[in-house]
Amino acid sequence: MATHKRELQFTSMEPGKPMTARCLACKQSFRAVPKIGEKGEDTSLRIRLEFETHICNGDASQTVVRG
Repeated sequence: MATHKRELQFTSMEPGKPMTARCLACKQSFRAVPKIGEKGEDTSLRIRLEFETHICNGDASQTVVRG
């Protein structure tokens, strides 16, 4: 079985809509809803910070949703 490198892949980055990404190693999903007046870079930073602190467990069925 091929293992993927622990890397964040953004899957949706449409302005004004929730931003989503996933870990390529364990397939865990991350989602952030833009706050009023928040720049896209700040929304993606929140996802990146959450990604950096998550622990890959190999269970692709786990999803983390934050708003």
